[in-house]
Amino acid sequence: MVKDGYRKAVSYWDQQEASYNGVLGGFGYTSDLDVRDSRALLLRVGRGGDGPGVGRGVGGDCGAGVGRVTEQLLRHHFHTVDLLEPSKHLLDTAGVDGGDEAL
Repeated sequence: MVKDGYRKAVSYWDQQEASYNGVLGGFGYTSDLDVRDSRALLLRVGRGGDGPGVGRGVGGDCGAGVGRVTEQLLRHHFHTVDLLEPSKHLLDTAGVDGGDEAL
């Protein structure tokens, strides 16, 4: 049963355009608030905040799609970001290079 659900999900994503527009369901852009608020959360947790704190070594982007969250947020906060995406054509489009250092 579970495998069928995953197969259907991957099949759906395999048919989507490998772009921001494709992975965002026709909304090829996001508000600056999206990244700003996510950055604020990362910084809060990284300082200890209410949680155990986040290191700057390795981050993960699960369901990475075309790498939007990694490109706009995670690569600026982690030395390495691992992308996990079952749809190969989306991941191949991620275009995230390893040349930038974390801020």
